[in-house]
Amino acid sequence: MTILTACVSRRRLLRTTMLGAAASASAILGGPTYLRAQGAAVKLGVLHPVSGALSYSGQQGRLGATLAIEEINAAGGIKALNGAKIEPILGDAQSTPEGGNAEVEKMNSAGVAAKTVVIVHEDSAFGSGLAKLLNEQLPGRGFQVLETISHPTPTRDFNNVVLKIRAHNPDLVIPANYYNEYVLLARTMQQQRVQPKGIYSVLGGAASSYKFVKEFAEAAQYIMDCNHWFDPRNPKSAALRKKVENKGEFYTYEVFMNYSCVLLLADAIERAGSAERPKLISALESSTFAGHVMPYGPTRFVNGQNQGAAPVNTQVLGNDIQVIFPDTFASAKPVFPIPRA
Repeated sequence: MTILTACVSRRRLLRTTMLGAAASASAILGGPTYLRAQGAAVKLGVLHPVSGALSYSGQQGRLGATLAIEEINAAGGIKALNGAKIEPILGDAQSTPEGGNAEVEKMNSAGVAAKTVVIVHEDSAFGSGLAKLLNEQLPGRGFQVLETISHPTPTRDFNNVVLKIRAHNPDLVIPANYYNEYVLLARTMQQQRVQPKGIYSVLGGAASSYKFVKEFAEAAQYIMDCNHWFDPRNPKSAALRKKVENKGEFYTYEVFMNYSCVLLLADAIERAGSAERPKLISALESSTFAGHVMPYGPTRFVNGQNQGAAPVNTQVLGNDIQVIFPDTFASAKPVFPIPRA
């Protein structure tokens, strides 16, 4: 039996993550699609955009999923299925909806005191959707959106965008874009000495990436993000971080999310004693899985939404990314406003 799991899309996660709302772990699973049985192995389709504009995030997601699969297999596989191993079927969504659909078909045939804001967003569904939600939600929370600036992906020059930000002099800049553009925007702001009180993103493309922190530490400093992140107090998190480091990789939230996703799915297969669709869906619906590396409560699905999943707020402090909210999981106190140089 083959099961398809995909890296969570920013558009789907956006629906429940906006401004710290509970997020849907069911979106991580991509509503598992089942293919045909082949021998004793449970084939797991692992679909991420590992080429194209979103390749870095996709590669991080694939890394998290495959690390979890390796651990499960090394520990004896799916015991309820007589030790059946999970066999990953790797797919590349190519950073496009068309590429993702093509891969699915291929697998199926195979078996704060701030008041003014400037929003800078990429113009696809993710960025545009987030910008729309922000424009709807922020005024009711006491914020004035001075301008909403869109840009295509890829974008190689943010000088004009930063000139607009300088002219508005907002308290907050909220980026909604992918890794390369997020980094370039932050670096351009640094180079032009444009320093708002804070840079705060929701599901930021680089804000929760150690690659950004290590390669462009000055530009990344003090940036805040509302995102899914690992529980800094959990020994499993420390062990996973070490594994990623030993592979010579940086790690982002995609690693931890996809790792947890596979563990959740393996737990459901164990409890169902089967990889058949009806039994596995029933097991997921009744899940109380608590073996997360994320700061989540036990998994509990209501109308497809995981009530135990929630993002946290992070901030780049020094050469690390710290959890600053909620206090239950915080590893540091937030710094706001950004100290003037």
